[in-house]
Amino acid sequence: MAFKEKDLVRNILAAQESTLSEDEFAHLERLLREDVAARRVYLRLMQIQSTLESSPFVFDDIGPEDTSGRHATITGFPATIARVLLPIAAVLVIGLVWLAVRGGSPEEGGLSEIATLIFAEDCEWEEPRAGFQEGESLPAGKVRLHSGMAVLRFRSGAEMVLNGRSSLELLDVNSARLFGGEVVVRAEDGADGFRVETPHGGITDLGTEFAVRVDSSGETELHVHEGKVALKDSVVEAGSTVTMGKEKRDLSGTEGRLAPRYRELIERAKPKERRDLMTAYEGFFLDPGSYAPSEITEGKGWTSPWRFRDPSERGDHPPNTVREMTIDHGKMTVPWPVRGGRLGMLQLPAGTAIWTRQMKKPISMDENGVTYLSFLAAEETEPGRKDSPGAFRITLRSSKNYFGNSLSIGWSGKRELRLGTSSNEVVKSIRKIPPGETVFCVGKIKRSVKGKDRVQFRFYRTTDRLDFAEPAVWDVTLEGGDLDAEFDLMLITSHGETSRWIDEIRVGPSWRSVTPINAVNLTQD
Repeated sequence: MAFKEKDLVRNILAAQESTLSEDEFAHLERLLREDVAARRVYLRLMQIQSTLESSPFVFDDIGPEDTSGRHATITGFPATIARVLLPIAAVLVIGLVWLAVRGGSPEEGGLSEIATLIFAEDCEWEEPRAGFQEGESLPAGKVRLHSGMAVLRFRSGAEMVLNGRSSLELLDVNSARLFGGEVVVRAEDGADGFRVETPHGGITDLGTEFAVRVDSSGETELHVHEGKVALKDSVVEAGSTVTMGKEKRDLSGTEGRLAPRYRELIERAKPKERRDLMTAYEGFFLDPGSYAPSEITEGKGWTSPWRFRDPSERGDHPPNTVREMTIDHGKMTVPWPVRGGRLGMLQLPAGTAIWTRQMKKPISMDENGVTYLSFLAAEETEPGRKDSPGAFRITLRSSKNYFGNSLSIGWSGKRELRLGTSSNEVVKSIRKIPPGETVFCVGKIKRSVKGKDRVQFRFYRTTDRLDFAEPAVWDVTLEGGDLDAEFDLMLITSHGETSRWIDEIRVGPSWRSVTPINAVNLTQD
């Protein structure tokens, strides 16, 4: 779907202000769903707005732990001044995104991260580092795989499969140098132009997919699976195999396949869920009825049952109006291969409900690493009302310093996805949780000691497929904070006039540890 960057940015901003018609919003949502380049523009806009919203003038309809229902609070400036400044900021956002699209993304310019390890199966790594974690960001430098299969996603969008013993150097977001081994590169949806340097010259992708092998003597073989690639003085078409080495280049176009296709390699690896790696899990597998929080003791990775928020933890915020935890059955429709969503699930009825449970394994923000959090959710449909009269979030806090740093993942009263911290860093998404439909929500927390922490969030509708690896583009990203906390408390907060349901809370170190992927669908488009 063709689009103009400036028009796209204006429409995104208009969607945030709820000034688009239903048809215009449906067109925008379809564009963001189907066009990767459009989603990259959207992501950049969200990141720029996150930076702007951390400045003194912030519109915020509900604070990180505010359940009072106050709306449109403006911090640091009188309302009249802020209303003048915000349109100026919007114009600035349009200009910044236009420059980002034309001249390079701000997210690429200020970070040393080159790629993300999105999949690793039976991997044995060599020096300079003994191992990498799925979901981890990799800086420029050498990567040596002794055995197994790994998939890297570069920040440009290109993906590379390392198959067996491989040695390469990550150069920048759009290039790598292969010293030895075999790789398959897929560069789709605007990621074309990715370059692989070899002992006998560079190979530049002109569309879709190719494989490269460098043997111990330095001889290089290239096979183009789909599209075209450019060598120094020629273009190689799909189906051709090229040999480079010993001061010769064979461009005979020999039919044959150097390596399997990208998806064939993934299918051979048979990606599977890694529930065994989950550090915390709650499935609410109980009979329908009302329970005291202390009676809900099932699950995995908790030190104690659920409980009310202690009065000392409440501060100035109102107490629970909901005094029991209610278990329902059959309130969700779940197409994914997940146990929950059919039997027990937690109902969050009208009113204010805040439940707390302590995890055995804290999320230590002062250590490098990645943590994923997922859950199923469903919002009750209220006839004649477009916006849900309430808000929902899962908040992470520390039992050692409850009112210190915190992190919230959820959505606002308008059902807009929302990330927030205790330091009033807030970022929202134009995508809204659909009422009356089950959604799968997943968040990623990237922890960095020397760099900046990053939190990302996305939801999937029942028509969306859950892939074997995390998405290339998330719905909302909060980047740049330094939370510096040891999160061991999980709070479920619900506020409003209608009910919602939550189930299958999972915490783990990788996408596959918290996501019910379906291996049967891996090769489907």
